[in-house]
Amino acid sequence: MHYCINAMKTVPNTLICVGFGQEHQHNTMLFIYSRLLSDLFNNIKKNQSFVKLTTSAIKSARRDSSVTSGRPSSIHTRNSQAAEHRDFISTMFPRAYQDLLSYVPGLFSKRDVFISGSINNISQVSDLVSKLSNLISKILNELNRGCRIMFVLDDLQWSDSYSLDLTYQLMQRCPHIFFLFVSRPEEEYKESLKNDLRKIAESENTESLFLGPLDAAGISEMVENGLRGKYPTFKSVDPVIVTDIMEQSQGNALIASSLVVMLKEDSNIGVDMTSGMLVCRTGKMAKNATAGSLAVILAQFDKQPSELKNILRIASVAGQYFNINEVRSILIHRKEAAASTAEEMVQLLLSLDKYKFIKTTDDPAILMFSHFLIQQGIYTSLVPATRIEIHGAFADLYEVGDEVEYSRLIFHLLKVEGQNERKQRVLYAAFLESASALRVKES
Repeated sequence: MHYCINAMKTVPNTLICVGFGQEHQHNTMLFIYSRLLSDLFNNIKKNQSFVKLTTSAIKSARRDSSVTSGRPSSIHTRNSQAAEHRDFISTMFPRAYQDLLSYVPGLFSKRDVFISGSINNISQVSDLVSKLSNLISKILNELNRGCRIMFVLDDLQWSDSYSLDLTYQLMQRCPHIFFLFVSRPEEEYKESLKNDLRKIAESENTESLFLGPLDAAGISEMVENGLRGKYPTFKSVDPVIVTDIMEQSQGNALIASSLVVMLKEDSNIGVDMTSGMLVCRTGKMAKNATAGSLAVILAQFDKQPSELKNILRIASVAGQYFNINEVRSILIHRKEAAASTAEEMVQLLLSLDKYKFIKTTDDPAILMFSHFLIQQGIYTSLVPATRIEIHGAFADLYEVGDEVEYSRLIFHLLKVEGQNERKQRVLYAAFLESASALRVKES
C-alpha cells in the first residue's frame, strides 16, 4: 500500500485520499468516509494547481445540486478546521455541499451526525446511500477532469456495511479513479459482511493481489538497506545471515524488519575486510529461545524501559488503536505510574520507543501499534488474570457518561468472566441503538 501511495505521489496533479476501518473503535455508519473525504478536500486546498478546477466544479455542482432530496439534518462545527472545510466546499460546490455534510458523520464534527428525524426506514437509507454515491461521484468525476484521484481504504474488513455499499457504487460510477483496498484474509471477515466484501473483490476491472512471504532476495535487500548507514563499506550480505532471518521470520516482513533492527545492536555483526561481505563473526545469528514470530517482538519488548512497558501493556488490551487519555485513566485506576498529562505521556512513549512499536495518527490523542502482531505479542505476554482485569477496567470506563460507546464496551465486556446479566443488558441496548440507526447488518 505504501509503495503504491509513494509511487502515485510522484505523478503530477494527483490527489491521494486515505480512509481506514477500525476494529471495535469506530463502526458507525459511513465512518470510513469521514476520514476519506476530509483527506480529499484537505489535499485540494493544499495544492494550488487545483485552483483552476474551481470554476468548472462550481458550474457542475450547480447543475447537480438537486441530486439529493429532503431537508438536510443540522450539523454543528466545533473547531476552526471544520469551518474551513465547510467554507471551502461551500465555495467550490454551493448548495449541494449541505447534503454531503448531512450524511457523512464526523466530516465536520466530532459527533456522529447522520440520521435526521425524517429518515426512519430501511428503504430510505438505501435510497440515501445511492443519492450520496451520486453526489460524491459527480464531484469526483468533475475533479478527475484536471487531475488523477486515488482512493485508499485500509483495513477494509473493518468497514461498516453502508461504507462497503457506497464504495461499491462509487467503483461503478467512477471508472477513471484508482481504488486501492487493503484487507485481512477472507477467513477473518465478519460473517454478515462477507458478501459485501466479495462483491467489491469480484467487481469488473478489479485485480486481487495476495501478498506472500518475503524471499531470500527480499530479505537480503532489507538487510542492505537497514545496515548501510552503520556499515557503509560492505558490498554484499552473507547468505548465512539471510538464511537465519528467513528461518526465524518465515518471510514475515514485520518480523524480518525487527530482526534487521536487532542486527544493528549485535556486536558480532561486521564487515569481512577481505571479501567486503557483511558477516556474523560467530557464524550464526542468535536464535530466540521461544519459537514463532512473536518471540522476536517479545525479545525487543523485554529490552524496553519498564515505564514504557507499563503503558504498552495497557494499550495492547485496548487494541491496535488506542486513546492515550483512556490508557492513562486505566494506569491511574491501577495505581501505576503515569505522566501528569496525556501530552507528556505521548512524548514519553515516542522518546523511549526505539523499536518504533508505536505510530501517531491525525488525532493527537489516538496512537496505534505499527503492526497488529506487535499489539498481539504484547497482549499475549500478559498473565490471563491481568488481561481480564484490564478489560474490565476498560468496560467500566466506556459505560460511564451520557453517550455509551457500545462497540468498545462490548469488545471488552465479553472478555470478562461472569457478569452475564450486565452483558445481556448491554448487548440488548447496543442492538436497539444499531437498529434505531438502521444499521441492520450490524444490529
